[in-house]
Amino acid sequence: MSLYLYPIFASKIFAVIIGLVNWRLLTKPYKLIAVQVCLILLTESLGLYLNHVRQCNNVFLFNIYNILEVWLLAYIGKQFITTKFARLILPILIFLTVYWFYCVLLRGIDEFFNWFFVVYCFFLVIIFTVILFTNALFNRKKVLGEPLFLICISIILYYGCTVPLFGVMNYLIKNDINTAARLFYISHTVEVLRYLLIAIAFYLYGRQAKRAYVA
Repeated sequence: MSLYLYPIFASKIFAVIIGLVNWRLLTKPYKLIAVQVCLILLTESLGLYLNHVRQCNNVFLFNIYNILEVWLLAYIGKQFITTKFARLILPILIFLTVYWFYCVLLRGIDEFFNWFFVVYCFFLVIIFTVILFTNALFNRKKVLGEPLFLICISIILYYGCTVPLFGVMNYLIKNDINTAARLFYISHTVEVLRYLLIAIAFYLYGRQAKRAYVA
């Protein structure tokens, strides 16, 4: 296993552990975020096994994971949105699902759906930016101590940084491998940051829930 994968897996395992420790204190949206972390950890572990042990193409796993993730994170986001924007989420999800099946029929499940991924990254960035400005930034709590703020920042940073990479990935691999390598490094660094922020959000939510219970 490549060295850069160790901090990525460690950050996700850490987030899962913190989520499980605080599980009974978490509300439904935060529990679903913990489920998403478990799901990506399982997908990547199985992907490593298929690629390194069985010497098989593992791309189909990530294509399947991506359609599950966009539904899960969009549903989580919808729980926090109180504006009319929430009404647009389901139609966009249906469009993305139709587009995903179109990609399967056109290209097969074993080729990564770059543009589907780019579109759903934009979608998730928009959802959690709306949440950031309507629910997380302008309240009486300190922003850095607000779990929802950390969740929003983790998703916006990760998917915002990932879009440029996957949008031009095939071109860069063929024409500028050094730039592609740097973008991958940035993406992996932001991925570690994403799951560390999620772990901190779980911890803060659990601590605040305990204090409210005691009070």
